[in-house]
Amino acid sequence: MPELEACTTWECVNSFAAWFAAIATIIISSLALWLSVKDRMVRLEATFWNSLVAYNNPTIPDTWFYALTCVNLGYRPVTITNYHWKLFQFPFTKKTKIVTNGHKFIEAAQLSTKLPADLADGKQAVFYLPSTFFEQLDRSDEFIFCRSNKLLAFWRIYTFNVYVDTSVSKVIKAKMSLKMRRNIWSKYLNITSR
Repeated sequence: MPELEACTTWECVNSFAAWFAAIATIIISSLALWLSVKDRMVRLEATFWNSLVAYNNPTIPDTWFYALTCVNLGYRPVTITNYHWKLFQFPFTKKTKIVTNGHKFIEAAQLSTKLPADLADGKQAVFYLPSTFFEQLDRSDEFIFCRSNKLLAFWRIYTFNVYVDTSVSKVIKAKMSLKMRRNIWSKYLNITSR
């Protein structure tokens, strides 16, 4: 059996040069493509949370609101046209899209950003809803505060989502913490126990 010749010259090192050049070309081309596309992407971050606001007195935070906060994190300007809710129907069927204008309640209107909202890079829009928003809705049983069925209300509160509509037909799902959902559930239990 012939012995393999030991590689002790620069020919061994140079044999990897073609492979290295090919891999480096692919990586650099991919990076250049990503950088060119990144500036055209809509990068909007939305969060639904509780907010304590200085409402009656500008120096004292005294009123709770729900707040939908939207921040543009990308270079591309974004126009927010509206927001909507989606409920999973029970049991596990389809989603129902519900559009509300909660930010038009009198107490929330003066604090909320007006729609449509144009956001440049780093700009923010906030849409406030009164803390009694869910129970104030007409026919609230069809939304998340279903008073006739606690199990259905629990399902809706822990699965509903808020979405932000933009002018480029991109829909952004708002982040919502588990703690926020627990707060809404506690509020529902307080209302139904009266």
